Amino acid sequence: AEDLAHPVRHVFVAALPVNTPVNVNTAAPEVLATIVRGAEAEGLARLVANRATKPYGGIAEFRARLPAGMVLDSDLGLAVESSYFFATVEARQGNTLGRARALLQRRPGAWPTVVWQVVE
Repeated sequence: AEDLAHPVRHVFVAALPVNTPVNVNTAAPEVLATIVRGAEAEGLARLVANRATKPYGGIAEFRARLPAGMVLDSDLGLAVESSYFFATVEARQGNTLGRARALLQRRPGAWPTVVWQVVE
């Protein structure tokens, strides 16, 4: 039976080999809510819609485009780009499905490095 007194909450975890900033251009609304004071559902939806139309070019721009009533207290630990990417590749032949998943690290001037991969 579901415990109505203790609703299920989503937990967001990042397990990367190094300390990595939060990318405000790709972070889930729930993650943005933890870094922006005064964030509410409507304002978060506007933030996400705004970045879909025009990604934030820098944290100063992110701060300037915050909806009224929302405040960014600190720029620490924030970025507008990512060094790590999760990739999934699927191939199907008839009823057979093959899948590979990998964590890639992007480095300036080089091909991405495979941090780990799983072939299913």
